[in-house]
Amino acid sequence: SFITINSRKCVVGFFRDITKRMQAEEALQKSEELYKSVVSNSSDLLILSDEKGITTFCSPQCERVVGYPGSKFFGQMMPDIIHPDDAERCKQAWADVFHLGFEIKDFEYRIIDGDGGGKVDVTHGKPGYCE
Repeated sequence: SFITINSRKCVVGFFRDITKRMQAEEALQKSEELYKSVVSNSSDLLILSDEKGITTFCSPQCERVVGYPGSKFFGQMMPDIIHPDDAERCKQAWADVFHLGFEIKDFEYRIIDGDGGGKVDVTHGKPGYCE
């Protein structure tokens, strides 16, 4: 609609420079693409879990590494595939990461793979923030 200024009909327009926002969105998109590429092409399994140990993300390598599809773990804790003799030690290690802020490196434990056999996994874990 028009407004009148000094007896003349005018259109008022508001302009905003969104260059920085668009640059930030582009940088975010590139960062997300890089993250997806790294995660998808890594030979290692990447698992994210919340402070309760519930799995929130499992990389595509899950089935190749542990013999189970990643969907088996979403919304669940990993210990159901951890060898019973190692389960309590693993729970304690993850509690130390989540509740005490410890970082674990080269933490070895056995899992029961998708074929019912065993294999040794090495885990590195550190606290972080993810939604």
